[in-house]
Amino acid sequence: MRLSCSWGISVIIFLMLLVYPTFASAYSVGEGTTGSEWSAFQNAYNAVGGASAIGSPTGTVQTNGFTSFNGTSGHYQSFTNGSIQYLTNAGQAYAIINPLLSKWGSLGYNSGNPLGYPTSHLS
Repeated sequence: MRLSCSWGISVIIFLMLLVYPTFASAYSVGEGTTGSEWSAFQNAYNAVGGASAIGSPTGTVQTNGFTSFNGTSGHYQSFTNGSIQYLTNAGQAYAIINPLLSKWGSLGYNSGNPLGYPTSHLS
């Protein structure tokens, strides 16, 4: 059986998206940051195993506007299977992978939560 060119290309693209899900994301790790902050997002992403562990970015880095009980503030980027939290005071980023992200969220994330921001990767 011979496939037409346009249909064959569609099948190849579909298979690439199955094998390499990061191609499906319109966003990049650390998008919206620069310099050492961008590097911190990249390091956290790679430290937990990249797309195979935390998934693909679902948006750009967001300033969440919250400060933890001990005065730490930060930014975050959501992924299909977790989040990376950047602590502005410390200049460090830490990944939180589901189901731990969901549990942290049920406790109020970093606001009104005695746990505050993470201080290590949670997977």
